[in-house]
Amino acid sequence: PLDSRGGSGYRGEDQVSSLIFWKGRRRMATIPTATALWSLPDQMQMQSSAMTESRWSQVDKPEYGGGSWQVVGDDSQMVYVILQPGESVMAEPGGMLTSSPLVKASVDMGGCLLALKRCLCAGESFFRVHWTNTDTVQQSVSIGPPFAAKMVPVNLDQESGLNLKAKAWVASPGKNTEFDVVAASPMVCCCAGQGCCISTIKGSGTTFLGLGGTVIERELKAGEMIITDQPSVVAWGKDVKIDTRPVGDCMTMCCGGMGCFNVTLTGPGKVYLQSMSIEKSAASYKLLLMKGKQGQGVNIGIS
Repeated sequence: PLDSRGGSGYRGEDQVSSLIFWKGRRRMATIPTATALWSLPDQMQMQSSAMTESRWSQVDKPEYGGGSWQVVGDDSQMVYVILQPGESVMAEPGGMLTSSPLVKASVDMGGCLLALKRCLCAGESFFRVHWTNTDTVQQSVSIGPPFAAKMVPVNLDQESGLNLKAKAWVASPGKNTEFDVVAASPMVCCCAGQGCCISTIKGSGTTFLGLGGTVIERELKAGEMIITDQPSVVAWGKDVKIDTRPVGDCMTMCCGGMGCFNVTLTGPGKVYLQSMSIEKSAASYKLLLMKGKQGQGVNIGIS
């Protein structure tokens, strides 16, 4: 607030219309240009950002699910789920972080044949854990991803039938989530980094994906194509076509650091990309460990 005892001051609000200078208890001058103190340079006063212009949006920020769940954290997030009496949340094995005493765990396979397909063909877990509130009052359980990742909520009421990268799914409140496995085309299998089979998820309500780095999404129009790095692709709609194309000439393939093929995604439908996949994280840690074993020293930024 303004200092009426002397000197000068300004009110720290967004809509400041003037600066008032005081001498003792007497107002000396009013300067109607105080808003300049809050103004950004002209080049920063953009009506839209580069991401907005390209129709990307960031989806890895902490989020509140209206009282039933809450995503918390920054770089490595978790989700707190509130369970009413009799309610449950399904999660990957080993995902539970904290639990109320009367929240009990049970394990199922979701069908032996489907579990075998998930485990052997799609690289997913054979079992799934259900955390159920057996009390007469609400209880809570918190769940985290298997590596340092963001917890991204996806509304299956709008995006049922989503295709997922292996190990992307983390948890789903309730019992309305179904999984399946579909075969990938030979090119996608060999050159898109997705394996021979792809997991699909459908149902209703909210499901949570564990994605690394910064996570962005985009709704592709019919026929619209984007080109992405292989490890960045984590989820795409059931109507999105996934394919591959060469990175470039032989020199680019050998020395460009991107491999031989990029992934193409063609709409219509939504796609989710991550900036730091678990493969990239593992490769960077492996490089640091190798340097340490070779006596080169490892600088991890700790003083």
